[in-house]
Amino acid sequence: MLKATEEEIEEVREYFEWQAPDLEVTFMQKVYSEIVLNTHHDVWDIHTNKDRWWVITGGTNLYSQEQFPNMDLALTFHIGLILRIPRTDQQQEDDLRILPFGPVFQKMEEAGTAVTQAQNLADYQAVGVRCREVLLELIGVA
Repeated sequence: MLKATEEEIEEVREYFEWQAPDLEVTFMQKVYSEIVLNTHHDVWDIHTNKDRWWVITGGTNLYSQEQFPNMDLALTFHIGLILRIPRTDQQQEDDLRILPFGPVFQKMEEAGTAVTQAQNLADYQAVGVRCREVLLELIGVA
């Protein structure tokens, strides 16, 4: 069992009671904690008057231990789900800032392909010209 603050316990209990109002929590403990892609995930083992559940934070969600008998399986599923959930407005705005760099990435990819196919001096000189074009595009966008 991992240490948990009263605030964490209360937060997880409130979440569970909100999601499963017909169940009564009889026991709960934090059993695992991990950081994946800068997101902190705590795994809680929740016992109720009827069954057991996992509550996993970092995009908090609950999972039946009948369907996910293994904690690692539940955590792996949770992280995959969190990665696939539609992005927030802030994340979408951040993506818009990257859009102008599309041509830069495309030219970089073309230069990378050209260097793998180069066979003689003229081919390598052409790669150098492509790299110069990438730098000029980058300066223009930035």
